[in-house]
Amino acid sequence: MKTKDIAIIALFAALTAVGSLIKIPLGFTPVPITLQVFFVLFAGLILGPVRGALALLAYLVIGAVGIPVFAGGTGGFQAIVGPSGGYLYGFVIAAFVVGLVARSIKGDRTVVLAGSAFLACIAGVLVIYVFGAGHMMLTMSLSPAKAFALGVAPFIPVDFAKAVVVTIIYVGIAQRGVLKAVEA
Repeated sequence: MKTKDIAIIALFAALTAVGSLIKIPLGFTPVPITLQVFFVLFAGLILGPVRGALALLAYLVIGAVGIPVFAGGTGGFQAIVGPSGGYLYGFVIAAFVVGLVARSIKGDRTVVLAGSAFLACIAGVLVIYVFGAGHMMLTMSLSPAKAFALGVAPFIPVDFAKAVVVTIIYVGIAQRGVLKAVEA
């Protein structure tokens, strides 16, 4: 792995940490709205499956050792095993899936690029939901319906909007050739 790879992985781990500081609590669920998902999706698209997952794994490890990089400035083992911990695990897998899906659909035309990026983002969001709601079911003894109501349904419109915005930014970056510098 090159120094440039390490630097860009660290950059996306840091961006995700900054995104976690913007926290909108909903009151009826232990999971707040943050910009973490935005940067998870962006990392997968820009960095690809392996480097995207490594960026989120670095973020997860940094938070697990107690550095306050999770939602609302929290960190430590309790955040990992608490009700919203599954979302954190899901971030790593989601970044990988986003990168994998985006790279598997080839094409330079704007519509193909945008379609593959958006599809990849939706796949990533679904991965986050599965891990997040699944972990909530286990830690809070919830039924699947209740976990969906608390941990998925409130976030669908916001995460859809994040996927749209990430796709637009990604297409703009890709069409300007910036990704070639990141991939080289």
